[in-house]
Amino acid sequence: MLKETYLYLIFNIIAVLLGFLTLPIFTHYLSPEEFGIIAIFYLFGNFLAAFLSFGLMNATYRFFYERNEDLEKFKVINFTNIFFIIFFFVIGYLIISNFFDIISYYIFDNKVDSQILKLSFLAGCLLRLYLYFLNFFIYQGNAKLYSASEISYKILTAIISIFFLIFLIHDFYALIYSSIITSILMLVTVIFLNRKLIKFKVSIKAFK
Repeated sequence: MLKETYLYLIFNIIAVLLGFLTLPIFTHYLSPEEFGIIAIFYLFGNFLAAFLSFGLMNATYRFFYERNEDLEKFKVINFTNIFFIIFFFVIGYLIISNFFDIISYYIFDNKVDSQILKLSFLAGCLLRLYLYFLNFFIYQGNAKLYSASEISYKILTAIISIFFLIFLIHDFYALIYSSIITSILMLVTVIFLNRKLIKFKVSIKAFK
């Protein structure tokens, strides 16, 4: 228990240090208004993704304990919930995307355009799926993999953001694209590390 607490503490310290070290670079290239856009980018997509997952992620973690003695059944439940989470994300996008221009105009006064809102939705869904698989490390008592994944996520995001800002994009889109790219890379990583908890079978009975 003490060792796990120590690893979580190390992660928090590294996260704070990364934020401290990268802040001067970001403030050099980005204006306060652009920081505001980035804040909306993170909040908007995360809110929608959390809403559209309908609590299925927490339900999966509960089943992880209840079905601990029957791993095969849990694998089916896990993949079924993943399938429906992605399904809800897709349906949600098809519906909400028709209103992005309206949301941009009436809520954000066109300061955050519909393209940013679309990317925000994508980033929120990717991050939600990453966290879904990441949290299995906690429930399995694997603080080492959890901390390593989170540290890798923070470092990778910082490296890609800075590279884009200095050499390619030079505006807030550097942080947007780095967020999406990092989420994709880390999502693939945590899925691979949790592959033993997945069986490619959808069960409507398990979903109910």
